[in-house]
Amino acid sequence: MHKNTCLLFLIILTFISAYSQENESYDLQISFLGMAKNHKIDYLKNHEKILLIVKKQTSIRKFSKVDSVKLIRLLQAKTSDSKKELVKILEDYKEYKSDTLVLKQDDLIINKVDTFVRNWNKIKKDLDMNPDKRIIIDGYTVKLSLAQNHQNHEIIFVRSPTKKSHSKIYTLISDLENYYKNEIKNPIID
Repeated sequence: MHKNTCLLFLIILTFISAYSQENESYDLQISFLGMAKNHKIDYLKNHEKILLIVKKQTSIRKFSKVDSVKLIRLLQAKTSDSKKELVKILEDYKEYKSDTLVLKQDDLIINKVDTFVRNWNKIKKDLDMNPDKRIIIDGYTVKLSLAQNHQNHEIIFVRSPTKKSHSKIYTLISDLENYYKNEIKNPIID
């Protein structure tokens, strides 16, 4: 009797685990900071649908005097918090044109993004343990932001990712951009 109860409990636990993974929801945002790329990608997944939103920067408004002073102070601080605040202010002044795709449940890109999200903590830990030592003169910064099940955003910053320097991040970005370009008639990004 005790064995049957344990077996039933394990079966129920397995189904609950599989069900909750299947219905995971998250918001993965990829922003490019710098001149090389001027777009961002939002990948939104919930129990109802999966959206891929690509936004291309069309212009940037003039900074207010208050924000101009704040930006100078933040540039001089060079801390992790100042970098986050700097990005937030810059983002508030950008204007975008956007495209939205609703993904089909059998699209292969879904598994790729799900795998990246499941490995988020490992990727973040690897970046912390093995910081990028490349010297980059002209490049761009990629900000990856992840909110799972409506929790706080976790952020990763990388500089000019390549297949060699940041293979998982580079592959994810390439896969999402290529998927978008193949699925849309007139893509807004090159």
